[in-house]
Amino acid sequence: MREQGKWDQASDECLKWLFDEPFSSRPARIGSYIGISLTNDHNYAEMCVRAGLQADSNDSILRNNLAVILAYQEKNLEAIEEFGRIKMIFDSAFPAVKRSMMIIYGLPVSNCRLFYPISL
Repeated sequence: MREQGKWDQASDECLKWLFDEPFSSRPARIGSYIGISLTNDHNYAEMCVRAGLQADSNDSILRNNLAVILAYQEKNLEAIEEFGRIKMIFDSAFPAVKRSMMIIYGLPVSNCRLFYPISL
């Protein structure tokens, strides 16, 4: 299933789904996952997330995915800013994410935990 051709087809189907249901975050989430985790197409992943955020700018999963995508693209300041926009369910989770991003980019911090991977 990890053959490149099949994931490219899945990417195409996600785009169709996204245009068919522009107010659903699900196609944007799945498209960003395919782009960043399976096809390594960061531009596609970012486009999916940004389209999904047009429908729901407060979707914390899409915000998380965008921050991770920006980090992969080495858009460090944008990634950190995007993590700042995430509305976490647990208030204590956000500082851990911010500390992780700071460590990744060489800023001094203490009590670091790993940041959250891209989510569906």
